[in-house]
Amino acid sequence: MKLEERIDLSELFVEYGNLLTDKQREMVELYCCLDLSLNEISEQMNISRQGVRDHISHAKASLENYELKLGVVKFKRRLNELAFSDADSKEAIQQIRKLLEE
Repeated sequence: MKLEERIDLSELFVEYGNLLTDKQREMVELYCCLDLSLNEISEQMNISRQGVRDHISHAKASLENYELKLGVVKFKRRLNELAFSDADSKEAIQQIRKLLEE
């Protein structure tokens, strides 16, 4: 998995990680937060590398599905963009209000 994909997965995990199964949550945390390889996780969890890959893949699909339905990460990214934009304060506040109404 590329660095960008890991970062995206980490963001999704922060928002929706508690909705995963205990095993998925633990494996994604080891993979994204502690930066362990699939082999290292498989040794630690005492399952096959493919099993780890499957759990992480299913967890990623679940997290993406939660984001598709709830949009928390997208919303926070947009707020962050507005907060650090070059727009004047009044314009930024109007854009934030519009975003909150959506």
